[in-house]
Amino acid sequence: DHIPKGRAEDLYRKFVAFEKQYGDREGIEDAIVGKRRFQYEDEVRKNPLNYDSWFDYIRINYALYEELDTGDMERTRDVYK
Repeated sequence: DHIPKGRAEDLYRKFVAFEKQYGDREGIEDAIVGKRRFQYEDEVRKNPLNYDSWFDYIRINYALYEELDTGDMERTRDVYK
């Protein structure tokens, strides 16, 4: 949130590359999901009426919630709000 968009994209790209090289399966998946979440958040920020982007954003957060044993209900509620 506090890094300029250009640097944030570059940082995510480097983070995903690092996880692919040194991380385990879970770390790689988390990095990729985080990158997608960042992209969807950016899309809905630019065009809040793009319902396709909203549904993609919700779907990725819901899928992540479903995969977690503990689940973060508060985050899920925030996404739907």
